[in-house]
Amino acid sequence: MMVIGLVKLRDPETGLPTRSTTAMLLMVPVLAAAFTLAVGWERVWLRFQQNDPYVTRREFLVAAVDMARHRPLTGYGMGTFPGVYQRYAIKDFPFYANHTHNDWAEFAADGGVPFCCWY
Repeated sequence: MMVIGLVKLRDPETGLPTRSTTAMLLMVPVLAAAFTLAVGWERVWLRFQQNDPYVTRREFLVAAVDMARHRPLTGYGMGTFPGVYQRYAIKDFPFYANHTHNDWAEFAADGGVPFCCWY
C-alpha cells in the first residue's frame, strides 16, 4: 500500500516526490509507536524472551497430522479443525485453537491428502 501511495504522490509535471511522501514515510513509525502505546509492549517482549518460538504451534501441527492420519482420503470437512481439534489435542491451552498455523497440515486434516495435493 505504501509503495502505491508513494508512486501516486509524485508531481505529474516533474516526476519528483511531493511533500506528502515525507509525511507518509513518517506515518509508519508514528503509527507503530501509537499502537504499541495503546496495546502494550509487554506481550511482544515476552514472546521474544521465550526459548521455543513454536511453543503452541507444534502441538497444533501434531494434532493436524494425527487428524490426517485417521481420515487420509476424506478428512473431516473444510473448516472443521476448531471442532475436531479437541479430540486430538495433546495439550490443553487456555485459549481457542481456530487454525493450525500451517496451511498444508490444515488442508490435509480438513479435506484429506488428495485435497492437500490438489490445492
